[in-house]
Amino acid sequence: LSDPMPGTYSAGDVFWLSATPRVRITGYLTLNAQYMLTHVAAEQYTPSSNGNGIAGNPSLTAQALGFGFAYSTVGVGGPMGRPLPVELTFSHLETITGTGVPVAKTMREQIGMRVFLR
Repeated sequence: LSDPMPGTYSAGDVFWLSATPRVRITGYLTLNAQYMLTHVAAEQYTPSSNGNGIAGNPSLTAQALGFGFAYSTVGVGGPMGRPLPVELTFSHLETITGTGVPVAKTMREQIGMRVFLR
């Protein structure tokens, strides 16, 4: 057996940007949109391969777009006092474009519930 080839490996830097604008429809209901950009820089080996002819993954950029809504009674009081504050959410996000290495088409649905106890 031979000794492995000496060298170094560096994973690519990751840049991630997410924007979620919201608009209140009523006192209880909020609609939102979501945009997410993910960029991963190329992996780097020194020497230029890991000894097996593998040079690492190239860079990739993926964009995702989504929407959602929230129903919330947080901060809303009534004439008979404040009801139990609760927030129900739904969101959908899916990959719309990708460059670089093959980027998987992903979809995510997320349902959430938060109850605020006094």
